[in-house]
Amino acid sequence: MRIAAPSGSKRPARPAVLGVDPGMRETGLVVRDGDVPVAACLMVRARGQSRGEYIEEVLAAIEAYLEERRRTHGEELEIAVEDMTPPTPHMGTIAVAGILEGGVLLGAIIGRYPQARLVSPGHHGSAPLAAYPEALCAPGEKRGRGQLRHCRSAYDVAGAR
Repeated sequence: MRIAAPSGSKRPARPAVLGVDPGMRETGLVVRDGDVPVAACLMVRARGQSRGEYIEEVLAAIEAYLEERRRTHGEELEIAVEDMTPPTPHMGTIAVAGILEGGVLLGAIIGRYPQARLVSPGHHGSAPLAAYPEALCAPGEKRGRGQLRHCRSAYDVAGAR
């Protein structure tokens, strides 16, 4: 999914940020310039796709956004990645494979981009749909549980300070 910035939008005071909501099934990427989502992408791991192939696909998408920003604006994007809460017995989580795999992707991103800012997890992407730009809400979505929730989470991560 590509999102174009509204015409006549003013340049915000702070630099644009690439927000990443990493997950081993779905990963949201959003380039946020102020409050404007300039570009967004939902990456979905294909059935049967290896962990390594998916990680390389996500890293290639991040690099493509960074390179596009350098080429079109002559500047670097800041990268903000949602960190994860380590599983504990108190969480009541028994099946931790998905959490651990998400940690593998997070580690790959930080390994490739050590300058990335880690953002504490905290209900990113879960505000009422009206709080998000229209481009980050799927047509007919009513409760905010659709696939674009990962893009909304990446949008919130990019805006976190």
